[in-house]
Amino acid sequence: MKKNPLGLIVIIAALVGLFALNPDKEDFSTYLQRKTEKSIGGAFGRLAGGVASLAGNAYQRDNWLFMSLFYMDVNGKKTSKHLGIAKMFIDFSK
Repeated sequence: MKKNPLGLIVIIAALVGLFALNPDKEDFSTYLQRKTEKSIGGAFGRLAGGVASLAGNAYQRDNWLFMSLFYMDVNGKKTSKHLGIAKMFIDFSK
């Protein structure tokens, strides 16, 4: 019985896409900036967004090749967690 390799090709293509779109710290800083600007709005929002972008540097990153976890390390505990996958972020800190 012949097997159709199409399913394997689709899985490999999806993994390659996720690998290529795995967000880095710069992507995360941009995400924090835009999220802050949107929540505050106006000129003050742009200023706060710039500060939030700088705060992105305080986050640590666990790189899992196809996705990344961004978090702050406070006394050995991971807080303010965000999962980054395909250049998108999910906030788990709430």
